[in-house]
Amino acid sequence: FGKKDAQQLILIGKLVEHMKYPINIVACDTVRENNGLAMSSRNAYLDIENKERAKIIYLSLLEAKKMLDGGERNYKKVKKHILSVLTTEDNIVVDYISIANSTTLQECDLEMGGRILISIAVFCSGVRLIDNLFYNTKTTN
Repeated sequence: FGKKDAQQLILIGKLVEHMKYPINIVACDTVRENNGLAMSSRNAYLDIENKERAKIIYLSLLEAKKMLDGGERNYKKVKKHILSVLTTEDNIVVDYISIANSTTLQECDLEMGGRILISIAVFCSGVRLIDNLFYNTKTTN
């Protein structure tokens, strides 16, 4: 399973664990275009200009990582910064920004701690695109 569909990966892993299926889930890193855009069959619906604009999704995740690396743990500040980066492109409409516990997928409240998952879904010129970042707040990445 690809990490790009992180929520799916986590839920399938929980299902396999709960049902005690003899299955080993292998998580594969997200494959990216040269500009950082996560590869997806949906990218075929984007023209060259919009593919270039859509790189802002990954750039917003990298900006969030910089904040976390710098010690920021207030999830509201991180979400607000991600939103401010995403909205620099006028063809991006944010569906959601989630910062959640990477095991339970429960949204963070107050401050982040432990291993988290930052997930983003946006519409770029009408095409829904997703991306995410796993981060362990207990260690330096």
